[in-house]
Amino acid sequence: MPLLEGSGRVLAVASSLLVLGLLAAPSASAAPGDFDSSFGSGGTAVSQLNTGAAASTEVEDVIIDSAGRILVAGSTTPSAGSGDDTLFVERYEANGTLDTSFGNDGVFEFTLSDEDVGDGTIRLALEPDGDIVVATSAATASVPELLVVETTPAGSLDTSFNAGGTPGYVQEQVESNAMTPIPADSTVPEGVAVAPSTGDIWVDGQASFAAGSDAFLDCLTPSGADCGSDSAGTAYEFGSGSSPSSEAAGIVIEADGSILIGLEATDASGDGEFGLAHFTADGALDTTFGSGGTGASLAYPGGAPQAGATLVPVRLAQDGSRIVLLGDVVTSSASPALMGFTAQGAVDPSFGSEGTATFRLTTGAASTVMYGLAVQPDGKLDLAGYLQDLSTGVVAAEVVRLTAAGALDSSFGTGGAVTQQFASGTLAAETGSLLNADAIDSAGQLVVGGFAAPPSAAATGILARVFLDQPVAGFTVSPTNPFVGQTVTLTGSGSDAGGTIAGYGWDFTGVGTYTSASGPAVTTSFATAGPHTVGLQVTDSDGQTATAEQTITVSPAPPVLLPPASPQKTTATFGDQLITLVTPALSACTASGKPLAAALFSTVVPKSKGAKLKFSSAAFYLDNGVKHTHKKTTGKGAHKKTVKVTTYSPNATAKHVPAALDLSIKGLKPGTHTLTVKVSYRESERKHGHKVTVTVTKTLKAKFTVC
Repeated sequence: MPLLEGSGRVLAVASSLLVLGLLAAPSASAAPGDFDSSFGSGGTAVSQLNTGAAASTEVEDVIIDSAGRILVAGSTTPSAGSGDDTLFVERYEANGTLDTSFGNDGVFEFTLSDEDVGDGTIRLALEPDGDIVVATSAATASVPELLVVETTPAGSLDTSFNAGGTPGYVQEQVESNAMTPIPADSTVPEGVAVAPSTGDIWVDGQASFAAGSDAFLDCLTPSGADCGSDSAGTAYEFGSGSSPSSEAAGIVIEADGSILIGLEATDASGDGEFGLAHFTADGALDTTFGSGGTGASLAYPGGAPQAGATLVPVRLAQDGSRIVLLGDVVTSSASPALMGFTAQGAVDPSFGSEGTATFRLTTGAASTVMYGLAVQPDGKLDLAGYLQDLSTGVVAAEVVRLTAAGALDSSFGTGGAVTQQFASGTLAAETGSLLNADAIDSAGQLVVGGFAAPPSAAATGILARVFLDQPVAGFTVSPTNPFVGQTVTLTGSGSDAGGTIAGYGWDFTGVGTYTSASGPAVTTSFATAGPHTVGLQVTDSDGQTATAEQTITVSPAPPVLLPPASPQKTTATFGDQLITLVTPALSACTASGKPLAAALFSTVVPKSKGAKLKFSSAAFYLDNGVKHTHKKTTGKGAHKKTVKVTTYSPNATAKHVPAALDLSIKGLKPGTHTLTVKVSYRESERKHGHKVTVTVTKTLKAKFTVC
């Protein structure tokens, strides 16, 4: 078993160049266990932060943030054996493309002078405010210390974390649980979790002392200070016998804030047991938990000691009221062992066989090691790791699914497992690909991360996505940038690798409350301008759900388009002249700044007796016309005063009746406006032998719309 160390860490493979094997194109209807070839580029997202000879990059952990983006953490080395490991965090969009707005073109890197950073287990967690917590180790002269680094949501070092010490990170050795605490010789973390209610950061793992190795639990406040009065985390001796040994891996924070950690500990004969330890919300060991006042509940996987085997705890997860511990049993080969416990620490006999689930994926000489553990909403367990052919030494990435009861799920892949080789070329011993972590993304599919290394090639970090039988939700918006009050059509879409979409529900409030719809398409409108979050929830034929969200930016309302749809028309009669004013229909709005096509017509009607008419002028006013303001002084002496006088002049005039007129409407606000035309005719007639001329003025008005 050359790939597995005692801590469960995967060893890097020295290398220089990587060519990834592309995933096959999915069938028209992807099945559970198929890799998603639309993810990233050709089915994988590749991380290679160092390109020099024998460089390596490895993905160690994967989590999904509240926006559905993928966060990965790992380590990168410029060259094999250089001792210059650098911690990195990358952020990817849900489709596997690198989010270049994060950190430096999508990457945050952290290093310390003359220290290996991230040369061990790396675990990720999120603070309630979106800050990213990374727990790992930093080693000087091969002596690892606990290292906790915090970044902002944007991917820069959060210097407000531990601002009074080493801004942005905490580095320390935990201490023994003794009256006079002794600092550990080395501290290696295996799990990290953030308490939702307080933001406190909890880290567990293994601390080594001269007398042996103990499990530890450490707590940091959101600001990076040690919780309570302890200056560092505390190690606990859960093993028994003359040379006790224990190790913690994985943390579950319960609803009341109390803490469960996964354990491996040796008994008096040196045989390993898996189990749980319980701590109160303030980090005190709960001696009422388990047996004998130890605060721990331990049991042999399979119900009996595993003679000559090393037990390696890896991950801890909660599935409803059940706690599942993933570990590996290592002899000359390795195989996974999962144990189910109640929240009170008792072995759950309904899980696997009397509380333990184990499996073999091949009848030949092989080792199966699982490092990733994710729980589906229906309780199924998704595992990620590798399968090594011991006759050739070649390793391949492996994804396995168990039912909620702990049996291989035959509906997934082939007999519950999927093997994928990401590395290409002729593979040799200790080459190939493997997975270190997995997480269920916002679409209900499984994102896996690890690395691949062909012979004489660089170990390169990889991400891929595997279809589960969770549905996938999505929707389109038309128009994409609506106005206030405008009808918006939302068209939902859903797919399901293992069933059909049975229902659609919509949330227009952004609070996650979905109202069922009769089909995939709905219409709505928004009463206020600004961003609006809309969510879709699809439900498949198995009752499982998936959601999708989009933010729709709504612009201020355009003018209300009022009837009539026909052009606006007004008339006035001057003797034998019928004057008609026409503007476009209100439903045909004119963009601000564009000309308004208004028409003024003069039509001859049967000639009347009496006065003769001659066109004088026409004055055109947009609303009130052109505004003029000036000051006017009246009175004298003590009665003198100055007042502001406002007058309006026409926007345009005409000395004859025009067939049509274009007026610029620049500056008019969106809405309904009025075009006023004052038409004047000179009327002449003879009275008592004298010619008398008077001017007759009539006003015509028509409305139009500006948008």
